Amino acid sequence: MNALWLGMLWYDPDKLVSVSGKILKAAAYYEKKYSRRPDLVFINPGDFAKAGDSLAVDGRTIEPDRYINPNHFWIGWSDGKKSTNPES
Repeated sequence: MNALWLGMLWYDPDKLVSVSGKILKAAAYYEKKYSRRPDLVFINPGDFAKAGDSLAVDGRTIEPDRYINPNHFWIGWSDGKKSTNPES
């Protein structure tokens, strides 16, 4: 699992928007707020399955994480290093 820096938690319960669409909306907000393009998103495994197990959306790495609630997206940028947390 990648390590996330300057993360933002995004909640989007809209059932009419795809998981990819929600990620793109969250990424646009993140980039506007932090002036940096996010490259990593952690999502609930159930949402990951709905996304068709896609490993990337618009060049962003998508990773399932059991600690993320449904319809929540932990988005930010990584330093490219893997986490040393045994829980991840």
